[in-house]
Amino acid sequence: MRRAIEQARARLGEGYRMGDRIVLLQLLHCLRNAGVRDPNVELFIAVLESETDHVERAITAGADVNMTDSQVVDHYRVLLSKHCPERLRAWTEGGPGDGGTIM
Repeated sequence: MRRAIEQARARLGEGYRMGDRIVLLQLLHCLRNAGVRDPNVELFIAVLESETDHVERAITAGADVNMTDSQVVDHYRVLLSKHCPERLRAWTEGGPGDGGTIM
């Protein structure tokens, strides 16, 4: 599992500046704080934070390892625009676009 996380982090790192990863993580935490309980959100958080056991839990809970970061953000765009518009704007204006899938 650790190797899978390392591979996923490497893929997430392609085309990302450190600031992009931080903005993505902030958006994901914004969703969690807004009450979203989505295994896809949890999977991206777990990978970005190197939480091996949480990756396994998210996958077991039904996370789609082929979903991209942009798909997650797009799915929750309305909620994000309400709860953390400045982070969403930073993602939209300066974000990497489709950073890739988790696995």
